[in-house]
Amino acid sequence: MKPQARKPPVGKLTANSAFEGQLLQAQALHQKGELDLARARYQVLLEVVPHHPKILNPLGILWSQLAELEKARACFLEILAHHPQDLDGLVNLGVVQERLNDLDAALSSYAQATALKPQHAVAQFNQGNLLMKLGRLPQALDCLDQALKAQPRSAPYLLKRGQLFLALKQADHALQDLERAHAIDLNMSTVNFYLGQAHSDLNQWEKALEHYDNFLAQHPQSFEAYTNRGHVLKQLGRPELALESYQSALGIEPNFHMTHLNLGVLYQETQQLELAVESYQRALALNPHTAPTHSNLGSALKALGKYQDAKQSFDQAIEIDPNYEASHFNLGQLYFELQQFAWALQSFSKAIELNADFADAYFHRAHLYFQQENFALAKADIVQCIRAGFQRQVEAEYILQALESETFNEAPPAQFVSNLFNQYAAYFERQLVDELGYQGPALMLAQLQAHLKRGPYAILDLGCGTGLSGGVLTPFAHNLVGVDLSSRMLEKAREKNIYSSLFESDVVEFLNQTDQTFEVVVSMDVFIYLGDLGAVFQGVGRVLKPEGYFAFTVEEEEGASFSIYPNTMRFKHSKRYCDALASEHGYDVLGVSTARIRQNLGSDVMGLYYVLQKNAP
Repeated sequence: MKPQARKPPVGKLTANSAFEGQLLQAQALHQKGELDLARARYQVLLEVVPHHPKILNPLGILWSQLAELEKARACFLEILAHHPQDLDGLVNLGVVQERLNDLDAALSSYAQATALKPQHAVAQFNQGNLLMKLGRLPQALDCLDQALKAQPRSAPYLLKRGQLFLALKQADHALQDLERAHAIDLNMSTVNFYLGQAHSDLNQWEKALEHYDNFLAQHPQSFEAYTNRGHVLKQLGRPELALESYQSALGIEPNFHMTHLNLGVLYQETQQLELAVESYQRALALNPHTAPTHSNLGSALKALGKYQDAKQSFDQAIEIDPNYEASHFNLGQLYFELQQFAWALQSFSKAIELNADFADAYFHRAHLYFQQENFALAKADIVQCIRAGFQRQVEAEYILQALESETFNEAPPAQFVSNLFNQYAAYFERQLVDELGYQGPALMLAQLQAHLKRGPYAILDLGCGTGLSGGVLTPFAHNLVGVDLSSRMLEKAREKNIYSSLFESDVVEFLNQTDQTFEVVVSMDVFIYLGDLGAVFQGVGRVLKPEGYFAFTVEEEEGASFSIYPNTMRFKHSKRYCDALASEHGYDVLGVSTARIRQNLGSDVMGLYYVLQKNAP
């Protein structure tokens, strides 16, 4: 908002003399907007009574109204040369100095006025507003507190202090002031914009949407409001409506960099990475000096596997604003993917140093400590992550339970697995196949193919992910069904157009509820998240036709059972355990071999490739 500078009234005088009567006439002309006539009257009066504040103040205001700022300043300086403690002169001089961009002088004028009269509401307000512009927020708050102490029911003052609280990241205090301003002046439509912002900062998305809609009803050309509204709709899980809101903003103002930035975030969160990169680049073309945009561009480039370009973007973000913690966090994620763990640890730690409540940074640093088998530090970071309000709390609490129990063997909650793979869906295949050398489907097909002589078959791809297994199974299927917990992984599988149908479901729930039957069930690299496989074997037995085939992989461990490994939070199963389950549930073991499944930290992860056949009745 523009400064709420008061135009001090020209003094209300009674016509006890010719001078006072002429002054009242000049004031009346001024108030009616007849500025040339009013100016002439003021100047005639100055010839009679030189240097008089009650003439020079309104004349200065008149010159200011005519954009003759130097003449206005001269009027106010003339007052102060002869009446150095004239409060209206000091305040009005400050307003003109602000308009002339002489900000230090303006601040000095306001400070002189408040020193003379601390309860002068307009002086305190203008001083606070200017300090806010200069980024001196705590001092600005002191001034606005004084202004409201003098005029506690001033809606403009409450609005301004609400804006200041938003800048101070004190949304709860902002909300109180903004609601009071709204209650005092229901016609002050601007307050709806900032109420939308306050509710957004408090994650009260429905209320934020209501206020932005109210604001836009009266200000339909506000591209800022459409941009903020798009962010709210994205948070409410309405990406199509968010896109429409951003497009409305760009239709009004195509060169607002924040709209392009927020549009990039929307595209990135909906896995449209190329479009995200384009939006971030447009934002940077309009404003190249914003750290968040460089940082977000780096994240999108990283997801596309363009690691060198991503690193350049993160480095630029940090150069622009070394205290923007998200850039250090994103750089840490890049280092983690590149297996440069010492640098990753340094970046995550820097993010935490800058923001002690950075839950995601604690969570990712904990994973580094897991890999180092420093479980005490990992546990400490998981505790801090939960304290800081980690959004994926189910995951953090599951990991904490695993760390606190020496005999922990519970499978992760479904939400844990779906969240994990929803994050990685956009670049899952590239990372798994190109970087981790995943070759499970091809190795399994080589073992299973010898038995697939009478096809095509009804095949169930259990835990299908993005469809890597489906790609090698398609030639053998007349009905290929995929099941997975991750909606975004299923979107990628759907794009391949190889499945007859896809279901978003927990695998055991699907096996227990479906009416379909199959001749082949395949589950690749899925059981590492399940632990006890008894329910899976029982469920597969329910849907698998007699003499049908059940093919799966497990990470191999010695012994007679299964266990979770804290450094990976994945389960390993022994051959003795899998053989015993096969026998218990009526399967013959047609083949089992040991081969690499993928790599982890540069080392081969070995697994068992099983092909079972269900016994005939």
